[in-house]
Amino acid sequence: MSTHLLLVFSHRQTQQHRMTASHADDCDHKRSSRMPMHNPPHPGEALREDVLPALGMTEAEFAKHLGYPVERLAAALNGCNPISTGLAQCLEQAGLGMASIWLAEQAAYDLWHKQQ
Repeated sequence: MSTHLLLVFSHRQTQQHRMTASHADDCDHKRSSRMPMHNPPHPGEALREDVLPALGMTEAEFAKHLGYPVERLAAALNGCNPISTGLAQCLEQAGLGMASIWLAEQAAYDLWHKQQ
């Protein structure tokens, strides 16, 4: 795992944590003036578009690296399946961010689509 990739994901998670904390403060004080949530991307998109190219790996190589079934990984990368707790744990163990962040991104995606 390259240091650059770890820094990118660490920076991304820090920004998301700050935005979540800021959003929680805003919700406490301004519940009636809440801005509508935009269409969040499926977290598999970040893996497919950012992680795989940065690692120079194919889906099959990435699945093998994670120790995760290639069919299930491919379905998550293409937005057909959610990021499961098992996949989130594999990503965390590979140094690709905290499992809770991946699951929070999936929950935001699921919630937005449920509300449409």
